[in-house]
Amino acid sequence: MSEETGYFSSFDGTKLFYRTFEHAAASRALIIVHGFGEHSGRYLELIEAVRSLPLSIFLFDLRGHGQSEGERVYADSFRYFVDDAEKFRQFLEARYPRIHSFILMGQSFGGLIASALVLKNSSSWVALILLSPFFSLPKANRFLHWFSLCLNMMIPKIVWNNPIQPAFLTHDSAELEHYQQDSLIQRRITTRLTSEMFKAGKSVFEKAGEVALPVLILASGDDHIVSLEKTKGFFERISSIDKKMQIFDGFYHELLHEKDRQKPIGILRDYLSSLV
Repeated sequence: MSEETGYFSSFDGTKLFYRTFEHAAASRALIIVHGFGEHSGRYLELIEAVRSLPLSIFLFDLRGHGQSEGERVYADSFRYFVDDAEKFRQFLEARYPRIHSFILMGQSFGGLIASALVLKNSSSWVALILLSPFFSLPKANRFLHWFSLCLNMMIPKIVWNNPIQPAFLTHDSAELEHYQQDSLIQRRITTRLTSEMFKAGKSVFEKAGEVALPVLILASGDDHIVSLEKTKGFFERISSIDKKMQIFDGFYHELLHEKDRQKPIGILRDYLSSLV
């Protein structure tokens, strides 16, 4: 695999950082959309695990995240994230004409973005892979939904500490320490972005029946960050007959950074292998 980093211009001129792992013999590629607050550099272990497959892998940092431009953890509309991901694919198609088909994968908030992008045109993707996708918060935290909606009407750009507790991301103490020391991690959030996430989660969930392509969902059994109930509901609503879901009992939110992460990584490798 040849590796490269750089920047591409999104629909509004915002420069977004990307990483490419090109396989010389591949005609199919995987696009990964990372979760809220993190960045593309957190997927290198997964890439290493699948690099022997004839598959190119492409990632980018969301606007306002990682090494990308944009106001930190803010966007006027959730649509911007979807349009950024769509623009990234267009950039890749022009740059790598040999690649004729794409698989889309999203983690957490990235899973919401990926789902929304697939809803625009399911037939243009080979498959959709979701890791602990965000459609709603767990019931215990849903008061934040109404709080953010009300606050957004008055002061949309107010910045507050991310209510997500890092201790609920993984049981792996080394991974948790790495997360806490990572200077590219965003630890705050704006009212507008919070509100947009909740509205988009509701909208995408309600349209799940329009998803007709192959889907794999991997979910955490002890997730304190996103609603497992909503993830199950999304899966049940999907109209595709080629759909699979696996729940990892006892896992916290970050499947790819948990102590037993080789289990979900192995399933991902096998699934990707079946697609190439």
